[in-house]
Amino acid sequence: MTTTVATLKAVFTADTADFDKGKRKVESGLSNLGSSISGLGDSMSGIGRSMIGFAAPVTAALGGAVYAAMDFDEQLRNIQAVTGDSTANIDALGQSIIDMNTRFSSTELATTFYDIAGGVTDATQRMDVFNTAIHVAQAGNAGLQGTTQALIATMNAYANANLSASDAGDILTRTVGMGVGTMDQFAAALPNVIGIASSVGISFEEIAAATAYLTTKGNSASEATTQLSAAISALLTPNAAMTEAFRMAGIESGSLALESNG
Repeated sequence: MTTTVATLKAVFTADTADFDKGKRKVESGLSNLGSSISGLGDSMSGIGRSMIGFAAPVTAALGGAVYAAMDFDEQLRNIQAVTGDSTANIDALGQSIIDMNTRFSSTELATTFYDIAGGVTDATQRMDVFNTAIHVAQAGNAGLQGTTQALIATMNAYANANLSASDAGDILTRTVGMGVGTMDQFAAALPNVIGIASSVGISFEEIAAATAYLTTKGNSASEATTQLSAAISALLTPNAAMTEAFRMAGIESGSLALESNG
């Protein structure tokens, strides 16, 4: 009996040891499986973050393209409202703008044409002004809007002087070459003086050359046009001393002197 009990006890002990060993293996396997599943979850989460990071700029780009297209179309409709052209003509204009090979966006170009359509009185000169503004801005590495505004002001000031947009653009380009300053600076400054200059018969070429000359004497383009405008105003409305100087020089008036001598 004792022997039998001892044998059963030994067998039971051995079986239990094997069971415990097997249990530990199963637990270890389950633990490893849990770690693998957790790692897979982290990986999937990382992929998700990567996809979000990838999708964000794509979505932003698509959104930007949509907004740009909407802005472009809005500018075309604005042009149509100002010019009264047919939808077919405006669509053709839009396509020609899209086909242009410039450093400016289609929306910038459409905005420029809108400014010209609203600013240039002579409709027959608008396309010439448009093409000239693009050419001058690119050649002078200048802003398109500022260059356009300078040309608009020039064309309106010299509307009766038979001045073409291309000639005005050439003069503006030569002014930058002769003077000291950038295209943007001269384009911003010249409109301050061309109105009064044209009213007394001073040509755009002459006033632009005078502006360029003054910039070589230490003046900025803005300072130069301010001085020229003041000088012209002083000749038109002379004080007592200047009136006496006119009399001694045999000049009837400053306006006549400007007309005859520039």
